[in-house]
Amino acid sequence: MCILYAGMTLGQLDITKFTKYNTLDGLNHNHVTSITQDSTGFIWIGTENGPMRFDGSSFVSLTTLNPLYADQEIYTVKLTTLGKNELGISTTYGAFVLNTYDYQFHTLQYDVDAALTTWTYNTYDVQKDRWGYYGVSTKTGFYIYDDLYQPVASKHVYSVDDIGTAWMLYGRNIVLTPDGKLFQKNIEGYNVFDDDSKKILRNPDVYQLDTALMSHDGELQLNFIDSATLVFYSPLKRKIYLQDLSTGTKKEYVLPDKVSANLSWFSKIVVRNDSTLLINGRKGAYIIKYDKAQKTLDFLPELQLPDIEVTTFYVDHDGRLWIGTYAGLYKENNPLPVERFPFSIAGKTDLVNIKWMENVNGTWYASALQDGLLTFDEHFNLKDQEVFTENNVPVRLSKMLRYDKDHLWICCSEGIMDYNVITRQHSLLVFKEHPEYLKNVVIHEIYRERSGDIWVSGNNSNSVFRIDKTGDHIHLVELNDANPKFKVNLIYRFREDAQGNVWFCGDAMARYNRKEDRVDSLVEKLPLQHNQRKVFILHSNSKNELWISTNGENWHTYTEEKGWSVVDDPKLNPDPNKYQTLIGDDLYFISRQGKIIALNTLTRKYRILSAIDGWDQEKINSYGFFKDPDSDYLIFTGDNVIYRFASELPASHQVKTPFVSEINLPGNKVLHHPDGNLTFGSDENTFQLKFLTLNFDDPFNQVYAYRLKETEQTNWIPIDQPEINLTQIPPGHYNLEISVSSKNNEWAPVYKSYPLFIQFPFYMQWWFIVLAISGLALGIWLLIRYRLKRMRFISNLDRQVIEYELKALHAQMNPHFVFNCLNSIKEMIMSKDNKNANIYLNKFSYLLRSTLDQSKLSFVPLSNTIDYLRHYLEMEKLRFTHFSYSIDVQEGIETDTIVMAPLLLQPIVENAIWHGQSEALDDNQLCLRFYICGDDLVCEVEDNGVGINAVKSTQTSGMHLSSALENITKRIELLNRKHDLHYRLSIIDKSEMNKGHGTIVKLSFNHKHDESD
Repeated sequence: MCILYAGMTLGQLDITKFTKYNTLDGLNHNHVTSITQDSTGFIWIGTENGPMRFDGSSFVSLTTLNPLYADQEIYTVKLTTLGKNELGISTTYGAFVLNTYDYQFHTLQYDVDAALTTWTYNTYDVQKDRWGYYGVSTKTGFYIYDDLYQPVASKHVYSVDDIGTAWMLYGRNIVLTPDGKLFQKNIEGYNVFDDDSKKILRNPDVYQLDTALMSHDGELQLNFIDSATLVFYSPLKRKIYLQDLSTGTKKEYVLPDKVSANLSWFSKIVVRNDSTLLINGRKGAYIIKYDKAQKTLDFLPELQLPDIEVTTFYVDHDGRLWIGTYAGLYKENNPLPVERFPFSIAGKTDLVNIKWMENVNGTWYASALQDGLLTFDEHFNLKDQEVFTENNVPVRLSKMLRYDKDHLWICCSEGIMDYNVITRQHSLLVFKEHPEYLKNVVIHEIYRERSGDIWVSGNNSNSVFRIDKTGDHIHLVELNDANPKFKVNLIYRFREDAQGNVWFCGDAMARYNRKEDRVDSLVEKLPLQHNQRKVFILHSNSKNELWISTNGENWHTYTEEKGWSVVDDPKLNPDPNKYQTLIGDDLYFISRQGKIIALNTLTRKYRILSAIDGWDQEKINSYGFFKDPDSDYLIFTGDNVIYRFASELPASHQVKTPFVSEINLPGNKVLHHPDGNLTFGSDENTFQLKFLTLNFDDPFNQVYAYRLKETEQTNWIPIDQPEINLTQIPPGHYNLEISVSSKNNEWAPVYKSYPLFIQFPFYMQWWFIVLAISGLALGIWLLIRYRLKRMRFISNLDRQVIEYELKALHAQMNPHFVFNCLNSIKEMIMSKDNKNANIYLNKFSYLLRSTLDQSKLSFVPLSNTIDYLRHYLEMEKLRFTHFSYSIDVQEGIETDTIVMAPLLLQPIVENAIWHGQSEALDDNQLCLRFYICGDDLVCEVEDNGVGINAVKSTQTSGMHLSSALENITKRIELLNRKHDLHYRLSIIDKSEMNKGHGTIVKLSFNHKHDESD
C-alpha cells in the first residue's frame, strides 16, 4: 500500500482522486485545523468544534468518547501524535494530553497571573521527547512537564505590563531533534530542552542554525525531512531553506514571484515521502521534489488543487494523503482495481467495438468487428488500424488465434483470415481438397487442442471443421449416420478433456471421441440440473475437474472422486450469454448480476469487480478476458476503452484486523479498547459490543459476522453493523470471534478472537458451594441434635407426667384413704347397716374403677370428671356428716365435648374437705362451679372453712397441703409444656377479699383448644 500511494505522488494531485467529507458526513465543523493518526490507526481531525476520531466510515467527537471534555476549550489549534496511545491537543485556551486507549485526558497547566491566562494558555503545539517530557509552546513561552504532568521548567517571556503594549505571539511549532530533544521555534530563534540539566537552552549553537534568520522571521516553520535534514520556508525572505545538520551545509531556493505571492505565513512544508514535499498556499498547494542522495530540492511551480484552500496536510501510516481545508476534509483514495485506457480512431464518431485481443512481442492486436484490426503498444496507445475488405465490402472480424510466432488467424464473416504480423500480409484460408468449406462461412469460434489440431465453428448447426496442425488439411464433422448423437445446434465453445476428447458445447454437449473419430456421447441435461433450459459451456482445470455452466443455473462440477455437485453461491451464477475464459485454473466470467467474477476452480476463492471498481459493466463487449504475457494483468474491452486489472485472488489489498473499540455494560459503564481477555461479572452478562476495522479504502464494502464460539460447529451470525448485542449469557468460558469480509471478495476476510469469561454468581462459586454444603451439613446436624434433644425432652416430660399421674393415683389410693373406707364399710356391716354399707361399697368400687380408667388417658370429657367428683363427694358425705356440697354447671356448657386432664380436681376437692372444713361446725359448705369466662373454662372449688392461710399456719396439715398443691402445680406445668394447654391454677383466701372465711380455688384452661391429642 505504501508503494502504491508513493507511486501516485509522482504525478499531479488530482482532487477527483480524493473523497471529501464535511458536516453532512459527520464532521462537527468544516474548518479542519489539524490531522494526525494515533498508534491504533484512528485518524484524528481537529476543527473549530473540537477533536474528532475517524475510522473510515464514521466520525466520533471526543466529547462523545469522554463527556468531561465538553467543559474544555473546543477550538483545536493542533493535534499531535505523542507516542503509543497518546495525543497532544493544542487549543486556544489550554493544552491537553489525551490517552487514546481509554480517552482520559490531562491538562498541562502553568501557574500564571490571571490577567495573562488568555495568552499563556493559547497553545500552538504540544510535543513529547524521547525521555517522556512534554513540551508546550504558547503565545507567552515554552513550558516543560514531566510524566506526571507537573511543571519542570519554563521560559515565560511576557508579563502583565505587556498587555496592550506588546504583540504577544512567542511560540511556534515544536519538532524533535535527531537526538530526540524538544526543539521549539519562536520569535527569538529557537529553544531546546536539555533533559540532563532540566533547563531550556536558548539558541544553542550545537545545531549550527542561522539564529539571525530564525529570529528575524518569526513565522518561519521548521520540519525534518529525515534524521539530519531540516527544511523550512521563510515568508519574509520568500525562500525555502534546506540545512544538513550533520555538516552544517545550508541551501536556499528563491521562489518565483507568482508562487511566493500565493504563499503566506501559514504555509507549511509537509513531508509526503522521502522524495516528495508539499507546501500549501492561499489557494492550492505545490510539489517539491527532494533528492536524498544529492540533498537538493526541485520546486515544481505548477499549482496543485487550485480550487481549494488547504489548511493542513497529513500523511498516514499507509502513505495516504489527507488534506484539511476550510470546507472539509479530503482523503486520498486507493487507485481503482480496474484501470481504464480510453482510445479513439481519428475521424470516427461511432463507438469502436473490440471483440478479441492477442499480444505478439509486446504489441497488442485487436479485432474491432467492422473497424478492422487495431494495434496498440504496451501502454494501450493506438498505433495503427487496418480494415480488410472482400469485394470492396469491409470484413467483420471477431475472435483470433495466434497460429505461430508470426501469424494470426482471425475469424471473420468470410471465413478465416491469415495475417502476418511481420509483413502485414493477409489472405483468406483456402484448402485444396475442400476449397468451398470455409467460403462465405461466418466463423465465430476457433480452438486449438493439445495435439495441435484446430477446431472451427460457424453459423451452421451441428457441423464443425477440424484443421490439422500443419494448417494444410481440413475435415468436416457433422450430424449424419456416422454421428447420430451430434445434436447441439450452433456450437459456442470447444473444450478438450483429460483423455483428449473434444466437447462441442451449444444447446447440448456432444463428445467427439478422438480414438474412434466420431461423436459418441450426447448430454442434453446434467444429473443435478433442475430446469430444462439449454446452452452448456464446459471448462476443465489442471485437476481434470469439469466446470459446466448452464442457462439459468449455477456452476455444475464433476470429478471422478466426488461425482457431481453444484456451486450454491448465487453471486457466482454465470451469464451464459457472456464469454467465459479459463486461464490456468482461474475462471473469468460475467455473472448474471453483470459483475466480473474471478474464480479459482481449485480453492473456490473468488473476487468480484463491480462498476464502482472502475469499469462500465453495461458496455463490456469483448468475447473474453486476455492474459498479458508480460505481467499478471487481465485485459478486457468496452466501447472505446481497454480495461486492465490485476489477477490476484483475492487482491493484494487488505484491511486491518478488526478490534473491539467499545463495550457498553449495565449501569452506563463503558469500556474503551478492552485488552485481549474480556472478563465480566455474573450481573454483567448483557452488553453491547462495538468493533472496528479502520478501513479507509472501501469501508462500505464490508460485511460483518460474529459467533460466541463454544464448539467448532458454532455458526457465524451475520450482522448489518459492527455492533453486537449479547443478552443473558450463561456463566462460563467462550471465544468471541468477529469477522469482516468484503462484499465482493475484493480482499481476504480478517478475523479476531477474544476470550470471554462470564463469572459465575457467588452461589455457583466453589467456595460458596463448599460453604453451603458445610452449612447444610451443620444445619442437618443441628436439626438432628435438636430433634434428639426434643425427643429426650418429650420423653422426659412423658416420664414426669406419668410420674405425677402415678403420684396423683397414689394420692387417691393412699392407704389411709383405703383403710378409712374399709373401716367405714366394716362398721356399717357390724352395725347391721347393710344398706349404707352396700351403697358405700358400690361407690368405693366405682371410684376405684374410675380412677384406674382415667389414669390411662391423657384427657377425659368434662362430664366424666363431674361424675367422678360427684361419686367421690357422696362417698365422703357418707363418712362425714358435717358438710354439704353442690355442683353447678353453667347452662350451655357441652360437658361431653369439652375435655380436660384427668384427676386434677379431685385432690383440690379432697383438700377442701379434709383441711378446709371444721368438724365443730354443722354448716360446712363445699361448692363446685363450672362456667365459661371468655375462651376459658373455669373450674371453681369454694368452701367456707378456716381458709388456706390458717391451714398453712398449722405445720402438719400445711405440709400435706403444700405437697398436694406442689404436685398439682408441677403437673399443670408439664401439661402446658407438652401440650400448650394454657392451664392456670389460682388459690384465694376469702378473707383477703372481705368475703368471710374459706378458700376459693380456680382451675381454668382454654376450652376451645383441641385437646383430643
